[in-house]
Amino acid sequence: MPQWQIAAGGRMKFETATIRKDVSGTFKKPSFALSADDGWSPADGNFHADFPLMVYIQFAYKLWLTPEETRPLFASLPKWVLSDTYEIQAQAAGKPSKDQMRLMMQTLLAERFGLKAHFESRQLSVYNLTPIKPGTMGTRLRPHTPSCEGGPAAKDSPATTQPAKGASTEDIFPPPCLDQALMTIPKPNHVKLTGTRNTTMALIATYLSSIGELDRPVVDETGLHGRVDFSLDFTPDSNLPVPTGVETETDSRVTTFKEALQEQLGLKLVSAKAALDVLVVNHVERPSEN
Repeated sequence: MPQWQIAAGGRMKFETATIRKDVSGTFKKPSFALSADDGWSPADGNFHADFPLMVYIQFAYKLWLTPEETRPLFASLPKWVLSDTYEIQAQAAGKPSKDQMRLMMQTLLAERFGLKAHFESRQLSVYNLTPIKPGTMGTRLRPHTPSCEGGPAAKDSPATTQPAKGASTEDIFPPPCLDQALMTIPKPNHVKLTGTRNTTMALIATYLSSIGELDRPVVDETGLHGRVDFSLDFTPDSNLPVPTGVETETDSRVTTFKEALQEQLGLKLVSAKAALDVLVVNHVERPSEN
């Protein structure tokens, strides 16, 4: 059982839940983001979402998968798992955490979708995330300093975060008070700005596979502990200029994902093999609606 699941308290269940297939084609905003990060706004036990079963499975088991990991996971499953949309409305007692909501979703998927799944240890190609200089962080990877304690957003101290020249502390990314949620916004010239506050290196490693459009998982081997903040801006590989063999003048230097890792976070990726726990779905079926 994953450590996060043990910490959240083991098996849990919604008090009430309704499921219906949605054929409207209209997207309905969920009560909170069904993402693998830890950021969310407490919803007083209310859960509402309108997604394919694939999304609910990834939420329930806290998966952040690369396309190469997603394909084998769902290759043997019926096509409706990815195509059919199900609206779920559920209510939990008290004020559960996001991870506790995941545990309730695991129970709901087992009871209503007949989901049977288990984890297997498999030897996979990975990238080890390591510091360029052991024990040292880059300028945009830093120890977390609380910036919001239930009141107005506090200003990050100069020792913690340095705004760009001419910028105010409101320009800090991610914004103060937005803890544990991975945030990504587009910038001009196809540049992507992404980051989060109050997270761990293990979670950052998990995010990087998706952020950098990588072909394999990333494993934290930095040796850096504690809660951290980070931000990263770069041009995704899919938006890099196509080489023409002719040198041209450009207005700004293009920074690739791996260059940004090194220059901004002080980290690098090293190809390796590792034994990772992989989710295997043994059985699933369409739910009876109510």
